[in-house]
Amino acid sequence: MAKKVAIVLNAPELDAEIKEKDVICADGGRRLLRGAFSSVLTVGDFDSLQNRPAEEEIVSCPVIKDYTDGERAMEIAYDRGYDEIVLYGYAGGRSDHVYCNLALLAFANEKGLKASAVGKNEKVFYYSGKNLPVAVEAKKGDFVSVLPFKDKVIVDESKGLFYPYNTLTLTRTRAVGISNIATEDDPSFVLRQGEVLVFVNKKR
Repeated sequence: MAKKVAIVLNAPELDAEIKEKDVICADGGRRLLRGAFSSVLTVGDFDSLQNRPAEEEIVSCPVIKDYTDGERAMEIAYDRGYDEIVLYGYAGGRSDHVYCNLALLAFANEKGLKASAVGKNEKVFYYSGKNLPVAVEAKKGDFVSVLPFKDKVIVDESKGLFYPYNTLTLTRTRAVGISNIATEDDPSFVLRQGEVLVFVNKKR
């Protein structure tokens, strides 16, 4: 069974329920936490969270550093033997922060960790590889967007998507992979080459 941990980032608000029992908060993400958990650790330079939580584990970072609190939280999750990470609080704030937060999915992949980002009506996944089969965690009617993380990307042999992928080239300057629709549960495609972010937005 996968050893899972939630990483809570510093969003304006938390719009999804945290289901994991172990939690690592990146600085201001700690103020979003509600409920009881098996373990809570807060990491950061505390420029966003003014008051350090009492009676909880703290990992302090210098204010002047060449990494983000989210990256440090990922490193700690890896060092402590977690093999699956779920990101919360990745969206809703500054656009540059959202971009860096989603890039943490690639950061996790480099360490061999399974990772996803979860919002109220959305999940985001990162995939990288060559001739890699990708099974999308979507339900019939959900929107599925496959967008390049880096140029260039080729997707192929899709199943269960309204707009088929047949040796389709995706680039960051054209949004041809956005807003596809799942015509069945668990659609799939083959990533021939490249790196992608897959966004699944729930049918409302």
